[in-house]
Amino acid sequence: MTSLPLDLWGTHASVIRTQACGKVFVVGEYAVLRGYPALLVPSQERVHVHIQASVSDNWQFYSARGHVVKFKLQTQSQSLLTQTDPRIRFVLAGIYAARDVLNLMGLNKPIPTATIYVDSEELYHLNAGKKGLGSSAAVTVAVFRAVCQLWSLVHAASILQAPCLDPLQDLQVLAILRAWHNEAQNSQGSGADIATSFYQAPIVFSVQAKEPRVCVLKEPLAPMGLCFHSESASTPDFLKRISGHDDHMESLLMQLGQLSADYIDSLKTRIQKPALHLIEQINQTLNMLGQHIRAPIITPAHQALVQICQPFYAVSKPSGAGGGDLSLIFAPDLTWLQAALAQANKNGMYTTLLTTERE
Repeated sequence: MTSLPLDLWGTHASVIRTQACGKVFVVGEYAVLRGYPALLVPSQERVHVHIQASVSDNWQFYSARGHVVKFKLQTQSQSLLTQTDPRIRFVLAGIYAARDVLNLMGLNKPIPTATIYVDSEELYHLNAGKKGLGSSAAVTVAVFRAVCQLWSLVHAASILQAPCLDPLQDLQVLAILRAWHNEAQNSQGSGADIATSFYQAPIVFSVQAKEPRVCVLKEPLAPMGLCFHSESASTPDFLKRISGHDDHMESLLMQLGQLSADYIDSLKTRIQKPALHLIEQINQTLNMLGQHIRAPIITPAHQALVQICQPFYAVSKPSGAGGGDLSLIFAPDLTWLQAALAQANKNGMYTTLLTTERE
């Protein structure tokens, strides 16, 4: 984490620190937009936020990349969010989500003006490209937590933890966070990335009747491999391409949804032995979907990784929107998985082991 510029702050005891994880789609990307379940796990990479109340009339934003922006909150601002400085768009989404949640709870005292510092470098490559881990959602959730805790400190009232309320209210909070994140992103994402950052645990996520549904998994999943390709995907563009309806696309999305549901069901009896044949079928269906909507969901880099994995009885699929930024590797056991990761590294790819064991 980039060191905090200490001269920004007064009394360090009053600095609030929060964080939020990124997300990794295991299965269910795209199909989740049609109501099918998706399985996601938290990334080890996190966004870090520091916040402190200020006597200034303006909010002050600082980032680990050296950005500095001063701004004021607006009263009715959702429709204007996409017109704001892109450097603070998701910061504002987190702030406004916190304000809406406080209002929902009948806590109408104002959010104090603050100085806020955001470090999302763990979710970026050294060349500044995104890793494909949902950095914007993680920023939104981390800022949301920070603002809620700041409100509690200033007004001496206890309100939120994370997960923060009872299950019903959790879903109301998720709906608010999703709405603000979608507005900032100018897209209609499912909210699965928001939910993963919010719960910081493996989840099964779906949207039913436009409302999020979340099941937090209690048992860890078998280890997986992550392979970063440094080719950032345009997630909003890909989502727009499937916003329309045609029979063949809907058939492919149905196939993806059923395969994802089958994979999730298989975990009930095969936690430590992933159903590799289902992952292969999901990868093939994602490839067909990409060809149909003319989006590079499966890239040459991912195709090369599939070939690298085969001698080790391992399989691979894109994670999330695809487009070359991130792939997952699955294997029959940890020994074969580590061998596949080592071979990918020898071929110039950057890989890491992903586990969901709680520390």
